[in-house]
Amino acid sequence: MKIVILIFSILLAVVSNAQIGLRIGFTSSKGTTAENAYPVLVASVNSLDRVMPTLTPKEKEWVISEQKEMLGSSARLTKLVQSKEYNLFYIREYIDAMKTYLNEIKNARISGEHKKEIYSWVQVCMALDQNNIEQFLRMYVDKSPVVFEKESHVFFLEDKTIYVGWSSWSQAIWEGFLKEDLRRILNIQDK
Repeated sequence: MKIVILIFSILLAVVSNAQIGLRIGFTSSKGTTAENAYPVLVASVNSLDRVMPTLTPKEKEWVISEQKEMLGSSARLTKLVQSKEYNLFYIREYIDAMKTYLNEIKNARISGEHKKEIYSWVQVCMALDQNNIEQFLRMYVDKSPVVFEKESHVFFLEDKTIYVGWSSWSQAIWEGFLKEDLRRILNIQDK
């Protein structure tokens, strides 16, 4: 029997199960709003940011130079892709992008720029839907164990499968409010 250890209890505190209807691999869009999705995503990204180390400038430089130089060597490519530095590099890129998008949403709300806020939500949805974050986390955790905080929304299955529930959040946000808001600002009519 597979035991699922869920590391996202803050979700229940911030957004009730009735609002989101969260299950592993499925998030209902019913009741999903910008107001209840935003704090959960901020908590999740900030939690992941706190537990993931930062590469040194030398490590970043190594990853970038290896990517440029490895074109002719499959052994070198394999070594690079399996390195903790490579995976941490892309985890950090993902975290930084998500923090930027979430900050843009906050700033757009403060300034009352609804179109800019919707555009930033689209970027968040696209980033959440990228499942490669799971691959990078899995490879990194295999090389360097990390203790994830509850707020990180990362789950581990007994077989060491790492699952990040963010792609289902993308769908819930899109169906819950973003699709209609985007349709409204672009003045798209149903045919």
